Amino acid sequence: MGGQRLTIGPIKNLEFAFVLLGRALSFQRAVFLRSHVNRNIMLVNNDHESTWLNRLTHKQQLQHTRLVQQGYKGLSEQDIQLFNTLLCKLLADNP
Repeated sequence: MGGQRLTIGPIKNLEFAFVLLGRALSFQRAVFLRSHVNRNIMLVNNDHESTWLNRLTHKQQLQHTRLVQQGYKGLSEQDIQLFNTLLCKLLADNP
């Protein structure tokens, strides 16, 4: 959203991709719950970063895995739309 893009890889280890996604969800949650007037150092709690995957249905887990596996080769426009939809659902469901 800020107009910058960070590209790393290709990394073929699926676990690493899911760890990064879990940490991104943890950071998003911490920012979402933080008041804009709070100027203290923000601490991100990573306790739940592995549980988000367990909340997905088997079908959703397979979709995420397929997209991550295919990602280093390049995703089609349809796959990018599916990935965006899945990420938006994760963000909405992230407690």
